[in-house]
Amino acid sequence: MRPPSPVFSFARIAAAVAVVAMTVLPVGQVAATTLTSTPDVVSDVLYEVDGEAGVVRVSAVIEVRALESPSHLFVITVPAEVESLAATQGGLPLQVRLVTQGGGTYKSAEISLDTPLQAGTSTTVLANYEIASGKRNSRSPIRINPAFVRFGVRAHGNAPGGSVTVRADGFTVVSDMVDFLPVEDGGETIYRVDDIRRPQAFGVAFSAENVAALLVTSVPVAGREVVVRSWPGDDEWLSLVVGTIEKAGEALFDSIGLPWPEGAPITITETVAPNEAGFGGWFNQITHEIQVGENVDEQLILHELSHAWFNETLFAERWIGEGLADEFAARLVRERFDSRPFPMVIIRGTEVGKQLNEWEHIGVGDPDPREDRFGYNASWSILFTITDEIGTDGLSRVLDVTSRGEIAYRGSGEVEQTAVPDDWRRFLDLLTEVGGSRQATGLFYEYVATGDERAVMDSRASSRRTYAAVVDSLGGWEMPYPLRAAMEVWDFTAADAMLADLEQIAAAVGRFSVRFPQADAASIFAARVANLVDNGAPIIDDVSALLDRADALDATSLVRLGPVASLFHSGAGYEQDRGDAEAALELGDANRADILIARINDDFDRAEEASRRTLWGSGGFVFLALGGAFARSRLRRRGERAAKAHNARVAAGDPSPWAYEGDDPMAVPFSVDSTDSESS
Repeated sequence: MRPPSPVFSFARIAAAVAVVAMTVLPVGQVAATTLTSTPDVVSDVLYEVDGEAGVVRVSAVIEVRALESPSHLFVITVPAEVESLAATQGGLPLQVRLVTQGGGTYKSAEISLDTPLQAGTSTTVLANYEIASGKRNSRSPIRINPAFVRFGVRAHGNAPGGSVTVRADGFTVVSDMVDFLPVEDGGETIYRVDDIRRPQAFGVAFSAENVAALLVTSVPVAGREVVVRSWPGDDEWLSLVVGTIEKAGEALFDSIGLPWPEGAPITITETVAPNEAGFGGWFNQITHEIQVGENVDEQLILHELSHAWFNETLFAERWIGEGLADEFAARLVRERFDSRPFPMVIIRGTEVGKQLNEWEHIGVGDPDPREDRFGYNASWSILFTITDEIGTDGLSRVLDVTSRGEIAYRGSGEVEQTAVPDDWRRFLDLLTEVGGSRQATGLFYEYVATGDERAVMDSRASSRRTYAAVVDSLGGWEMPYPLRAAMEVWDFTAADAMLADLEQIAAAVGRFSVRFPQADAASIFAARVANLVDNGAPIIDDVSALLDRADALDATSLVRLGPVASLFHSGAGYEQDRGDAEAALELGDANRADILIARINDDFDRAEEASRRTLWGSGGFVFLALGGAFARSRLRRRGERAAKAHNARVAAGDPSPWAYEGDDPMAVPFSVDSTDSESS
């Protein structure tokens, strides 16, 4: 939906509203219906629509009553489009003078009576005139053709009484009208008001359509069709609309990338209803009908066609749908047509410039049209900036994930669904997480979120920083679903608690990676982190256990065996067990590492025990050998002493040839050898 050009400010000319066919004219136009003549005037007016001829024929039966003085003329007001008016009195024509009034917005018809009307008497005057249709794109609010009529209805009079009747055979008023009563007359519906109490204040805009008279053109788009319904005779409008769809419709469908809307086919109908409300066109998401005014261009057509996808069924906030529609339409216009539409720089005024989340949905008679102009431009400018950053492909990915109801904080497995409403929060998360935008958050903070919403965005920013740091410290691992779900629903209190737990896990895994730089920590812990439901204590405990076993394994390298123990320890087996234990720890297999480390230590213990037994055995042998040698040495020395003593006795003539040295019973007897004998 886009605001109209100044030429199409129908609301300032006609007293129409957007969704009702008839409304009371503004008070400012009441003065235009005041008679300048002095007599009382009461009239019954019949309006008959001739769509084929492009006119409304008006006939009035006017009763003129002179009051206190004679009257020779009276005045009624007629639309500015009236070129002539015929009046008769008693079958005789009367003189009529038409004078343009109100800056060209209406005419006064001064009707002179054939003879002055005396005080207290009355006469009947018949008046006839035609209301012609204003030209296409003209300032005139009047449109009369076989498919659509819209014109002003007045009561000619200044005294209570009289009636107004509208006959529009074949036409149907879209909604209930103010003051008018539908009445069946000869199989046709007429609209009538009787006994008008204040005829000078009576004025409504009558709008009706004859759908059967619309020219229907079907335009194929991506295997589907867009139905274009135009007014007969408006070939310029039809050519522009059909040409735009043929040239860019399929490209628009492809760039948006969403499935074709289910339900009724998309229909584009020519009408002035949006213009009366101050818009260039609008889209009805229930009937899939686009209504567009006469003043069209390529961007307006593509913008409204985009609303088949960009409406409240996609995102709740008005600004998102309008910004998307403008951005996709403008990019195609720049590619396919000789036009370069761009948004203007966002400039807040002192009286306008609300945050876009405060920009309310479509309403008739918005209090300040400047707010709408700001909202449209700011919405488009934001989406223009983001699309320049992530491209239409990135934006299409965001829309695709939205339409599928998939979570923004995605894992690597099957994508989870979300129950989060499609609002500005989800749109922001999708733009950052799926689209990859770095600018979206700042733009939303400055132009979209209100004060309270900004406070929540501050919490979001803090949690997202921690989230990113944890992901980075864990090497880009997938985060657990409960955390991602908390981030999705903007429950940052719960998210922060889980992130604190994950920070401890990341620190533990970091210590593991430092100790085991060759290990694939992701293959050991990533799946457990991704499937984490409660707290991370078991993971942290397991990492600590692995590091404790690593310390135990490292301690085995500090064991020093003595030379004897080394003889009983298999170096090859030790190195093999150490390598196997290291490999087991790198794989996160603490149990196998336990077994291997225990075996290494058992081997050390056995070697030490064997060393001790060997040393004790060797010591005993040496002791016995040394003891025997000592004993033999002493015995020999004793034998030598005994021999010397014996020889001495023999030399002294001792008759006993054998003797013991002293009283020692252990002395060994011996015989004197020749050497000793000779030497003595």
